[in-house]
Amino acid sequence: MSKFPSFISCLRPSRYGDIIASLPCLTYLEKRYPDSYKCAYIDLSCAPIAPFLLNQPYLNEIRISEKVDTFSDNDKYYFSKYDYAFNPYALPTDLEYFNKYHFCEEIFRMTTLLGGGRVNPDEYNILTEQEKRPYLHRWFPIERHEKTIAVWPKVGYNNKDETINLRSPSNEFWHGVYGDLIDLGYKVVQLGFSDIITTIIPVIDLRSLSLFDSIKFALGCDINICCDSGSGWILGAYGVNQILLYTNYKKNHTQNFNAICPVNYWNNCQYLYGIGGINNINPEDVLEAVRRFE
Repeated sequence: MSKFPSFISCLRPSRYGDIIASLPCLTYLEKRYPDSYKCAYIDLSCAPIAPFLLNQPYLNEIRISEKVDTFSDNDKYYFSKYDYAFNPYALPTDLEYFNKYHFCEEIFRMTTLLGGGRVNPDEYNILTEQEKRPYLHRWFPIERHEKTIAVWPKVGYNNKDETINLRSPSNEFWHGVYGDLIDLGYKVVQLGFSDIITTIIPVIDLRSLSLFDSIKFALGCDINICCDSGSGWILGAYGVNQILLYTNYKKNHTQNFNAICPVNYWNNCQYLYGIGGINNINPEDVLEAVRRFE
């Protein structure tokens, strides 16, 4: 395939946030093995994220799995063509890693070769602090939406996600924030699958857009308001103006509270932490964060 070492499954394949958080691994491989050939294996459940990876630095190829959360025989054959194949479904090194490391570092530490062998976790530090931040190269044009805020009020892939109410404030919280943002003179656009839309408040409903079109629209807005979610990770990798609502919702998460938060590549993010729960974020803090971007 190439005179240089070839790698497959350079990115974590089965959650949007995992895929974005593993982007620094591409930079690591390029620094460690210059000009190596790299293929990202993406789980079928996350196929909609593939367009964002086109023209991504250091990524040569993308393969979508044939089945969800497992290898098909064809996938196994495809993996066999590469010099090195990383286990795309490796387990965490520590179930409570979040008390010690940021999620991006844990993704790096989880990297194992199929058949055995693990990347030396100390090599994470050959990356600069900026290189440790997930980055997405935007290859497509966007349209500016003046005085517009995109809101992604709930998280997960569907309404059956058990962590939704732990990671996203209540409907009442969002209704209040929507009204306040409109009073400030903004158009409010709701994206994602959430059912929070209300006919009382004039919110623009774009929930029917595909993931690609949703992100493309959101990149043209003044601000994106997100929770700890895959969309938050994608937008952060583009470095857009972002307000991120989060809390330590995982069991036994007692320190290092920003460990599972999406990362903004250009630090254009204001983080609002809900002490003791996501619903303890004050809506007025959201408005204040918006004003700081003005």
